[in-house]
Amino acid sequence: MEIKGKIKKFNAEKGFGFISYQEECKQKDIFFHISNILTKEQKPTEGLEVLFVPGEGRKGPEAQKIKIYGGKAEYSGYFLPTDTSEILEPFAVDNVSLFLNKAAYFDGKKFCHRLDRSGREIRLKSGRFDSIPFSRLLDRRKDALNKSGLSHEVREMSLDWRLAVGLGGASVHETAMTLHHVYGIPYLPGSAVKGVTRSRVVAELFENEEGDRQRGALADPGFCLVFGSPEDSIAGARRGIVRFFDAFPISTPAFCLDVMTPHYSSYYTGDKPPADYHNPVPVPFLTVEKTDFMFFVGAEETENTPIVGGVFDGNTPLAVAVEWMERAMREQGIGAKTSVGYGYFV
Repeated sequence: MEIKGKIKKFNAEKGFGFISYQEECKQKDIFFHISNILTKEQKPTEGLEVLFVPGEGRKGPEAQKIKIYGGKAEYSGYFLPTDTSEILEPFAVDNVSLFLNKAAYFDGKKFCHRLDRSGREIRLKSGRFDSIPFSRLLDRRKDALNKSGLSHEVREMSLDWRLAVGLGGASVHETAMTLHHVYGIPYLPGSAVKGVTRSRVVAELFENEEGDRQRGALADPGFCLVFGSPEDSIAGARRGIVRFFDAFPISTPAFCLDVMTPHYSSYYTGDKPPADYHNPVPVPFLTVEKTDFMFFVGAEETENTPIVGGVFDGNTPLAVAVEWMERAMREQGIGAKTSVGYGYFV
């Protein structure tokens, strides 16, 4: 007797997969091999509806006399508009930001980082960035700074290990990564570079005290000049002289899929005590590995004059910013999970 089902998983390389079907109001899966498909004109694709006859294979229950019907797959693992899915192959999307977020793969339970058809490859292949002219992007940035009239400094720094940036951003996945909306490349927003640099200065020179006009970092005129300050500072409400620009990779970035495994999720999210009987919950996330970045920092030439008073007395704002930016990247790191070694530069 023929049973109706859908192809749930299919490994094209090995020629086998699983069909999902209902029996006695229960959802079940059964193994199938491509040699048992009778309708040879239709390639097996996840989500296609099939008719099959249950039988016995060498290792147990196996679907036999399989007939694929219904034309296009009702579900292919990608939630795309119908007209888009008819003309677009998800793996052909060359912008990595669009590929990960707009053409994300759904495994039936959640969106996941399925990076090739077999689901085995955990790295985004470097070939995805072949169309990105990295050297031209950097040359254009340098040319724009030269024409802007800003005094500026450029620093090239290399990741010591891995970088996780934008982990908590909005994403269809459980975790995110900051990717350029035009080029699709990972980058460090200028606001993040400035924030890390400022944080390092406050921690090291002012004992982690933000303060106000009477004490701490906000009582130092040079600090307020470089980074800007609120109304209750010694300099009043003002913008910082130094401008921190986005940091771009110099060449093709290397992606790596990493994993964190919270062991006490019920403790972190509820009122249960941490215990060894809690189940660990692996959470995959993308990182950038062993990649060189170019950092840009600038200031108006007329404003970049020696600081008077405070801990930076005699130094120019631009020199202070560059020195502490480099120290922050080496000693504090940027992005998520810096406490365990991510985000450090050399």
